[in-house]
Amino acid sequence: MKIRYVMEADKANWLALRQELWPETPPQEHEAEILAYFSMPDLATFVAIDDNGDMLGFLEAGLRSYGEGCASHPVAYVEGWYVLPSHRRQGVGRRLMDAAEEWALDRGLREIGSDMLVNNEISLKAHTALGYTEVERLIHVVKKIDPS
Repeated sequence: MKIRYVMEADKANWLALRQELWPETPPQEHEAEILAYFSMPDLATFVAIDDNGDMLGFLEAGLRSYGEGCASHPVAYVEGWYVLPSHRRQGVGRRLMDAAEEWALDRGLREIGSDMLVNNEISLKAHTALGYTEVERLIHVVKKIDPS
């Protein structure tokens, strides 16, 4: 398995995996974000490719001015991290995260943050196994307001 930066030739496979991670997002929105990615220097996407050339997972990282629980600014931030279920618990996710952490260190950053939905215990366990510490839980609320 090889970990490398995503390339334009990877768009279709990257889109398919993004759809698995974020199925509620319309494909057109994923496509627009993928196209924009290649013109954004503060983003890095790493892909895991097996010996047959198949994409096993990806990790999207970026820079944020603030990260919950982080003491430094800016911080590297894992925006998306996905490994095919058939390849989980085989070191693919760890290698993707290692690449993101190296990318952050190369930019002089000393902290990296990430987030997940409150009920995503699989992601929390994966992050914890890699040395991440839970710093806070957040619940979003919304109310529709009537203009009358």
